[in-house]
Amino acid sequence: MPIMPKAQTFSENWARLREQDREDLVLFLRAQEYRCVEGSELVKDLFTQASFKDAELPAGYACWIHRTDNGFGASGGIDGMTLCRRNGNCYCILPSIDADDAELGKHLRAFSAYLNVSGQKTDVVRMQEAARLEIADIHDYVLMISKSMTAKTTIAETGLETAATATSLYVTTLPSLPPSLIVRDALWNDLQALCSLHSEYLIEELRLPASVAQQDAAKKVPVLLKNQHVVMAFLEGVPVGKANTNARGFAASQIGGVYVRPQFRGHGVASSMVAALVRTLAEQGQSCVLFVRPDNKAAIRVYAKLGFEVVGEYRAAYGGIPR
Repeated sequence: MPIMPKAQTFSENWARLREQDREDLVLFLRAQEYRCVEGSELVKDLFTQASFKDAELPAGYACWIHRTDNGFGASGGIDGMTLCRRNGNCYCILPSIDADDAELGKHLRAFSAYLNVSGQKTDVVRMQEAARLEIADIHDYVLMISKSMTAKTTIAETGLETAATATSLYVTTLPSLPPSLIVRDALWNDLQALCSLHSEYLIEELRLPASVAQQDAAKKVPVLLKNQHVVMAFLEGVPVGKANTNARGFAASQIGGVYVRPQFRGHGVASSMVAALVRTLAEQGQSCVLFVRPDNKAAIRVYAKLGFEVVGEYRAAYGGIPR
């Protein structure tokens, strides 16, 4: 009998993204991007830039992909992706096996002396250890995805329409709503009111000082209106809440910035805004991802009633400096 070749251990299983990797990476992200939609959105945006060539991303970016070893001395499909910006923001979706983490850490340390890492908590912890990062600030969240996403395989096999199935999840679970409640897409005319709502959100959610939150909102909200989907809620014509996507990948969008002014909570406002977003995204063929602070039990219950389920933990780690 012929002797089967021995599996090889490669020193460079993490390699720089190349032009010919596009199709494989998109295929990988469509199945895994719920683990870090922000990174997937950035990849999608980079792919639309004409300056992306063989092994060169636009200045200030670096992307490494990990391919599986098929045991015969050749690499297989992509099972991991890490994308970094020179400003330190780094997004990761790591392979299930950590054998090549040290190699990735070497690449990261050579690329940047400062990293803010976002992704599933288990992936971020591995990145921290591999790159020997000193983390100054950590924010942990519960990661939730819409059931329409988890049921995607079954839907495909049965031939059902994804959008119709996803929409039906949200119409039937809304609470009784005040007759004067209006939820609609935000317009440029809403800019000032939206900035006020977003700054209040930053103060409560991220515990930013009011002056900093107002400055951040003034910069962020126009970008949201231009590139994301934003909805607002009005009670008797008064703006009381907002919600938006903050990342849009190939097959999934990340919902964030859900905020209702305290005196208007408990009336189904948040549920209505999230349902409106999910319904629109489902009609566009996208599933939904969101993360919420573990201590925000009320929000977790709201999202669960809207058809979301917990699938893990999400972490944003800031201020990593290689030792």
